[in-house]
Amino acid sequence: MCKIVGVLFDETVPAKSHDEAIPATGSAILSQVVAAAVVAGDSAFPVAPDKGHVLLGRASDLSQLAGRILAVVARPDAHSSDHFAYLKRLGKQMPGNASVYYLENVGQAGEGEYVQIPGAGGAIPGISVVDDVWKVHGTIF
Repeated sequence: MCKIVGVLFDETVPAKSHDEAIPATGSAILSQVVAAAVVAGDSAFPVAPDKGHVLLGRASDLSQLAGRILAVVARPDAHSSDHFAYLKRLGKQMPGNASVYYLENVGQAGEGEYVQIPGAGGAIPGISVVDDVWKVHGTIF
């Protein structure tokens, strides 16, 4: 028998519940999920294990997502065709540059790094350029 376990990052507090968890079917977060992705590697463990799945939603306004876990697709610079993706927690903007954010490590391995959002300011050499950002609503493992 296969048992699927999932965790939604739902910040609502259920009425009259003393439980740490409630059935996921009761979460409004499910209506915001627009895609899913398979996790490769263990840098986000235990939040998202290798070969687990993350549930993704739109991340339209980064200024409202501080501290949230994001799935980020980036490339080394604006002219590169090499892309990489990872799960990170959105940290603070770089002082003096509204287009650069620090992405914090989520799991037990890996490191944080700065990334830049195109169109929000001038390009900074040596800082990866973000092509796509998704809000992570939960994990299935």
